Amino acid sequence: MEETRTLAKYIVELRFEDLTVNAVAMTKNCLMDFLGCCIGGSEEPPARMMRRVMGEGGAGRGNATVFCREAYTADVFHAALCNGTAAHALDMDDVVNSCFGHPGPVVIPAALAVAEHVGASGKELITAIVAGYEAMVRIAEAVLPDSYFFWHTTSTVGAFGAAAAAGKLLNLSTEQMLHCLGSAGTQAAGLFEFLKDGANSKTLHAGKAAFNGVLSAYLSREGFTGARRILEGEKGFCRAMMKVPNLEKIGNDLGEGFRIEATSFKPYACCRWIHALINGAQLLQEEHAIQAEEIRSICLGAYPTALNITDNAEPKTVYGCKFSMQYCVAAAFVLGQVGTGAFDEEKMEDSRIRRLMSVTKTRVVKISDAPEDVNYSEIDVEMRDGTTYHKAIHYALGDPKNPMSPEAMIQKFLDLAAGIYEEKQLKVWADGIKKMESCLNVADLLAADRDSSH
Repeated sequence: MEETRTLAKYIVELRFEDLTVNAVAMTKNCLMDFLGCCIGGSEEPPARMMRRVMGEGGAGRGNATVFCREAYTADVFHAALCNGTAAHALDMDDVVNSCFGHPGPVVIPAALAVAEHVGASGKELITAIVAGYEAMVRIAEAVLPDSYFFWHTTSTVGAFGAAAAAGKLLNLSTEQMLHCLGSAGTQAAGLFEFLKDGANSKTLHAGKAAFNGVLSAYLSREGFTGARRILEGEKGFCRAMMKVPNLEKIGNDLGEGFRIEATSFKPYACCRWIHALINGAQLLQEEHAIQAEEIRSICLGAYPTALNITDNAEPKTVYGCKFSMQYCVAAAFVLGQVGTGAFDEEKMEDSRIRRLMSVTKTRVVKISDAPEDVNYSEIDVEMRDGTTYHKAIHYALGDPKNPMSPEAMIQKFLDLAAGIYEEKQLKVWADGIKKMESCLNVADLLAADRDSSH
């Protein structure tokens, strides 16, 4: 089979008119969610450090927006890297369950940077984003679950998604797109060792994947060649990630629906693997008026991969707390929320949270091998008086089968960007995204931001 060529041809030939109404609507949600996460995340230390380093390194000036309090324009590579890093910093970015990763902070910063550079229309931007999600998720499905033990999918397959979106906006031919994917694949990286230290590497994964995708697209346009069989080749990406990859998942039913339609959005500022458990804790609290100090013990049941990534009873850093199901569920019971305000040094050392973490056990729950069930979780709570409560969550809040309301999506965007951009500008963007297909030049919609950031 020629999976790389099949995918390249699909990306090149995809038209806005091919998209479903739902795919267009979901793309708009992804775009607004990305902007909120990127602007809010721009205040986080990893994002600030990235901007300083890129500035000190003499990165070229250009017309692509870098979203932050001191908003400015830069070259497409600088913008994609900085915005991708920022968008992943709060851990509130979107997820596609079958991908085990986050397409938004890699595909969208690449697409936006290139769209501004070439003066793309709203329809062209939407189509490129859909193409990027399609490429990223399908390639991920081909190498999961095996690759996920070592490799952070957002980073590895993210490079392909960013390359597809950027290449689409540069109007690459099928042959050029083939080389574009080849260059993206040879740069794919991102190891999970950072979890042990709660290190900043995860944000670098997203930013660098976006950067790598943009670089691959522009190089290909200049005639730079890459491996033509980067996906299916004997020494290609998929076999490097998994001994026997599921290559058929790359091309099967291509064009029948769109992977972006399966996007989930995060109401909580932590790893998505924990969201169903948090949702369950909040529902138990609402239903039974549970008081945290009256809890004797907690048992958390989750999918094996969720436990592998987030079963961490002793997180060492504030960022590490975002990957601790014990911390996040305890915070839900004690604080009543697990938003960005739940993660700081004071909360990390809160004796009430620490007590609940110390009485929390975990266990494996696996109800099926179906990708849509990977977030299934169960929570059991025993009270000091012996009363027990149980809650099973099939789909966490924000999943397409348990969606956040349109109002909640807009409020999330406004809350994340509040204090960094003026509310008036944020509402202009929200309105512009709603009507994105009528936008003649994406750069015009984004230009006003540099006059309204604080």
